[in-house]
Amino acid sequence: AGTAAAGAAAAAAFAADGTPPSKDDDANAPLAPCELDPRAAAVLALLPAEPLSVLFGAMILLAVVISVSGLHVEPRPVTLFAGGALSGLMGTIAAVGGPPIALLYQRASGARVRGTLSSVFLVGTVMSLAALVLVGRFGRDELLLSLALLPGAAVGSVVSRQIASWLDQGYTRRAVLAVASVAGLIVIGRYFAA
Repeated sequence: AGTAAAGAAAAAAFAADGTPPSKDDDANAPLAPCELDPRAAAVLALLPAEPLSVLFGAMILLAVVISVSGLHVEPRPVTLFAGGALSGLMGTIAAVGGPPIALLYQRASGARVRGTLSSVFLVGTVMSLAALVLVGRFGRDELLLSLALLPGAAVGSVVSRQIASWLDQGYTRRAVLAVASVAGLIVIGRYFAA
């Protein structure tokens, strides 16, 4: 059910840039949950999250280096399946679920990137929270910490509206690569700072 919901939400996001979905868009819809499924919950229950976070941070940085080198991975069913699975694992374990999908769409229009990521995060967050509750990794303390982040999310929403049109003038790919790089570095830095 999670796979179908994530795929449907991502397919709906294809129209977020104002263009109607086409047969080609349906062929590129993610085939895996874009956040957590029971397999990721099992990984989280069995393995410590901290070393996995370092691995995921390194994987993000490697993907950015590959992207900058000129190699390009097209968002096709197989790559979207892998990206969705990685997004689920990485989003729940290391709180960096966006880079796998964003890097696949780095050459798409800004509206398409934003629409796709919004759909992925909407469906994925619900799935991740449910799985974290099931394995005992989300309770009252985490809820209070999450609530403390709401003002920052509100500010980000307002600011993003102001800069979206600027990013759409040819800077979307640079922004995706920069944000992915920072996310990878932060995840690695958190491990070594602890």
